[in-house]
Amino acid sequence: MKHRDARVHMMFNHLRLALDIMEQIAAEPFQAPTKPTLDTTAAPVAVAATRIQPKDVIPHKLTYTVKEASRALGIGVTKIYELIAEGKLVAVKLGHRTLIKAEAMNAMIDGLPVKHSGG
Repeated sequence: MKHRDARVHMMFNHLRLALDIMEQIAAEPFQAPTKPTLDTTAAPVAVAATRIQPKDVIPHKLTYTVKEASRALGIGVTKIYELIAEGKLVAVKLGHRTLIKAEAMNAMIDGLPVKHSGG
């Protein structure tokens, strides 16, 4: 039975977010931040060679949770679920978890139209 009330849909989206946060807390226990110390004996690091990664994106990860995928793609969680429902982003279920394969995210990005600058 499908609920037509938008509030029910919104409530389940909030529950999904809460479960994602609970899974993150369970997987990564809180650690108090430590004060960085200045190490003058360390070799200088080339800043240009350092590549900035979003904090939730792990290189060579096979699957992403919906929340991780939304951060990696720079779009909202709701948009991720819309893309899955439209068949534009392929997701798999593992128990109650919705996982998105890295290849599926790359395939979706590769299928997006390219915007050319006018001129």
